[in-house]
Amino acid sequence: MKGIILKMSNGITIYEYIFGFTNSIKNKISWFIKYKHTFKNYFEVVNKIRNNKFPINGILKNGKNVNIKSIDHGALLSLLESNTNLKYLENEDELIIKEFDNKEIHIFGIMRNIDAIFTFDQNPTYKFLPVKNKIIVDIGASIGDTSIYFALKGASKVIAIEPYPKNFDLAKKNILKNKLDKKITIILGGAGSINKTITVDPNYESSMRSKLKNFEVGIKVPIYSLETITDEYNIENGILKMDCEECEYEAILTASASTLQKFSHIQIEYHKGFNKLKKKLVESGFKINEIKIENQNYGYISALKI
Repeated sequence: MKGIILKMSNGITIYEYIFGFTNSIKNKISWFIKYKHTFKNYFEVVNKIRNNKFPINGILKNGKNVNIKSIDHGALLSLLESNTNLKYLENEDELIIKEFDNKEIHIFGIMRNIDAIFTFDQNPTYKFLPVKNKIIVDIGASIGDTSIYFALKGASKVIAIEPYPKNFDLAKKNILKNKLDKKITIILGGAGSINKTITVDPNYESSMRSKLKNFEVGIKVPIYSLETITDEYNIENGILKMDCEECEYEAILTASASTLQKFSHIQIEYHKGFNKLKKKLVESGFKINEIKIENQNYGYISALKI
């Protein structure tokens, strides 16, 4: 079956489609089990979440009634129930990780990016990146969780780039709260093929799934090419992390090999298949370390400069 391409917009093979579909089912089963351990009325909760019928009255195992406002809110409640290292202050929308590498971490805006919890998990997506003493370019920094993770893991500098003002403001707040402003530079901006600007509504309620787009009215936000970013910050042998809801294709596929070679490691969350990204990285002198297919739509691709 190798090489047979399923006729879908993301261009993945039949094998990749089946593998992604299987992982998607496993993920749904895993969350069902979490909900079962969290809510007395778990079947009702799961069914209403599946049908997007919010708000939902959930009854925790201790008998407390909770108002589940969204799928991410339900997921957060389940994670809190199963992890004593987490504390949530709902009024501030603040997650406290009580212990991470002997430090207490504070993340405001967790409901905008529930995945931030997994950044500080025992098995985070980025744990194999050798960030110590490296400059990290974090494109799609969101609320700053991954930038904070890289800084705490010993990065010499983190260049955090986020195009949505509300995410950007939360990232600044989180960086300051965790006293990492000397290590992390947060930039309001995005990545693309060329330097330009786009119009962004500053009141847009951005989330971890928000794609980069032009609004009719708003503020001007700069978009930078990878060449500009590497030149501006003197990147040599740095690390590139991208999770920018499809901007990865424009930025990576149009970058020169010499620009990409300024990174020793590149890790990308892809959203429309990985074949073009893989081809570009290999042609640019990288070895593909890992391809992780989360589901039919997205996953991770990691590359090491040869």
